[in-house]
Amino acid sequence: MAMHRRLRAPARVGSALGRTLEQSRQLVPGVMTRRAAVVSLAILVLAGLGTRPLAPASVAQAVTEPVVSAPRQAFPAVGTTVPEKSAGVAYEVTTWDLVDPGTAGFSHVILEQFNTYANSWGVVYYGTGTSYAALLPTVQFTEFRLTPYDAGGQPGTTRYGKGFVPVVADDSDTSAAYATSISHSSGWRRVLASTAYGGSYLRSTTAGASFTFCGYFSRIALVAPRNAAGGAATVGVFGATHTLSFHATQSRYREVVGKWSTPAPADEPAGSGPTYCLKVTAQSAAPIFIDAIEYNVPDVIE
Repeated sequence: MAMHRRLRAPARVGSALGRTLEQSRQLVPGVMTRRAAVVSLAILVLAGLGTRPLAPASVAQAVTEPVVSAPRQAFPAVGTTVPEKSAGVAYEVTTWDLVDPGTAGFSHVILEQFNTYANSWGVVYYGTGTSYAALLPTVQFTEFRLTPYDAGGQPGTTRYGKGFVPVVADDSDTSAAYATSISHSSGWRRVLASTAYGGSYLRSTTAGASFTFCGYFSRIALVAPRNAAGGAATVGVFGATHTLSFHATQSRYREVVGKWSTPAPADEPAGSGPTYCLKVTAQSAAPIFIDAIEYNVPDVIE
């Protein structure tokens, strides 16, 4: 006799399940509502993670540009031979410092000089050094500016030097730009020499003999010969006193034998700033000399 398994009707199963769910709602009111809320919140959080950028592992260091000092002027070192008067130029040195190489790496600097006649700036130096020597036209306004560059070719801040007029006064000149002529006491005589700045120089073998030079300068240098018999002098300039030697083991001519400076006034046209005097006095009867005086007068672009 065939066996027949009786199956539960689907309607009854659905009915039982429906009753179970209904009982659950009655026994634990609000559970289903809270579950829905949690699920919705999870979806929102996941969506936010998909659109919000992740925090960086570390904060990038800010890029800083290279920094240089403003260019400064100086006369060449003591012992340097200067050009003759006929050349119409003065030997000058421009110096500067690399203050900070920057975070992108230092590459080079560009030094520019102002051209008075063209009324424009021109590049005179490109490199990694900290000085530039040049022969500058005398009695002509000059100014330098300096720009540093990083390894990526980006420029830093341009720094400007102070404008000035380079001048050289010969021992025989009766007048000098922005200054008086060289005045001297008794005890001096003029010596003609082809090796001198302008064809002659003054020589003294009298103790206490002196010369004075006054003007609107902020830098000044004495050009003179030196030799084995050369003596010493006392120098008074910019409120200080110095000792200057004219001695050398071999005869030297047209040399920078001493140089001195004081801070230049800011934004003062040439001939309107403070005046100073250089006074040189022989300490003994040993010879001392005057060939020329090189000086810088502060000035501004007008």
